[in-house]
Amino acid sequence: MKFLRCPSCNEVIFASATECRYCGRTLTPVDVENGVQLYQSQIRQRQGPELNDMQDVKALLKRSKVSDSEVLDRVPAGDGTVYRRYWLLLLALIPMFFLLKTPAGERDVLQRLASSVSRLPEQEQAKLKDAFSKDSQMTFDELIMALPGHRIENAHLGRDSRKHWLYALISAVVFLVFLIFVFPSVAKPVDLTTAGLFTGTAGILLLLGFQIAAAFTQGLWLRGASVVTLLFYIVKFIGYSYTAALDPSNGFLLSCIGFTFGVGFCEEVCKMLPVIWRFRRGVELEWRCALLLGLASGAGFGVSEGITYASNYYNGIQTVGIYGVRFISCVALHSMWSAAAAITAFERQRLVKEPIKGAAGMVQYVLYLLTIVAVPMVLHGFYDTLLKKQMDVSALGIAFASFVWMSFKIERFFRLESRPTVPAVNGMPEQTTV
Repeated sequence: MKFLRCPSCNEVIFASATECRYCGRTLTPVDVENGVQLYQSQIRQRQGPELNDMQDVKALLKRSKVSDSEVLDRVPAGDGTVYRRYWLLLLALIPMFFLLKTPAGERDVLQRLASSVSRLPEQEQAKLKDAFSKDSQMTFDELIMALPGHRIENAHLGRDSRKHWLYALISAVVFLVFLIFVFPSVAKPVDLTTAGLFTGTAGILLLLGFQIAAAFTQGLWLRGASVVTLLFYIVKFIGYSYTAALDPSNGFLLSCIGFTFGVGFCEEVCKMLPVIWRFRRGVELEWRCALLLGLASGAGFGVSEGITYASNYYNGIQTVGIYGVRFISCVALHSMWSAAAAITAFERQRLVKEPIKGAAGMVQYVLYLLTIVAVPMVLHGFYDTLLKKQMDVSALGIAFASFVWMSFKIERFFRLESRPTVPAVNGMPEQTTV
């Protein structure tokens, strides 16, 4: 299928059209030939926003690359001040280390459940066993609520407890104070709080809405070679990725693909929304501001996710260690991933600011977002997959690798700021060297 650009309004339409659906111009054979050549020449120059074939995709990916000089233009030479307080984020990984040291028996839910039931009087045991038989409608939640304290043995909180909300509040406040402490001359508490609250509330809802849309595409098939069809199958693939990630029967490779292109991509893009929104509004941000917004957005997402996990999976079941991991380590991890992506978004803000025109423009923008969150989403995908396969030590290694990647991105900009300058000579402006 070919496309052309209308000689009157310059909009992209099908080459088989007899008139432009935008301006109504009747297209002659000469108009069609010239329009096709114009469209193809713009694709080769990496200026056209429409997608036709894999060559177009390659052109878009090539266009998404950012030169060092383009980045230098946005990073003025600094005063040499370097804040490395962000290294304190490594301390947030300590709960993960201690959880690894927990004896296997204390983490075995079924073993602790059986021990809890065995401590009940015989009559209560008989009632529970009968109520939880195969023919019974009793749920796992109802079984836990029937236990003393509404929890199984060694569980930190009762099933109906709301104390995890206090943990979430403490986590959010501590991370906000930490972010202000990292770059005190740049941080604006109001902006950081807004970014965290947005991602932790509206961002989560948008993510859930997209997951529902992706799930809706499963079982549906579209025919044709239009850009709308391509966009549909991108969404469909993401929905399939979520299914592959959550299916316990899938092996490591399929689970990793699912967690990377489903969970990883969607969540990392969701956390980028506060940064993308500001760039698209034309707000000029220095790289430290983008970094802090990414950290705050990731923290907000991590705290919100922690509330969900505690309510659905932890309360009445898990020991105290998992709460430390969820509200400290996982919040820090989400911050690291989104901070690294935010710096990449700063580097590629030219792409982020581009207008989105129609379905083809949306496909193009998805590709640009993919280049921005590529590394964090892969780290995210591997981390989740390793946890699913109970390879906890390797997951801790991925967490450390995530910190290393974020540090690499930050230190690169510190080096750019500290680059030497050449003083002005004979009225010429001073220059910078790399």
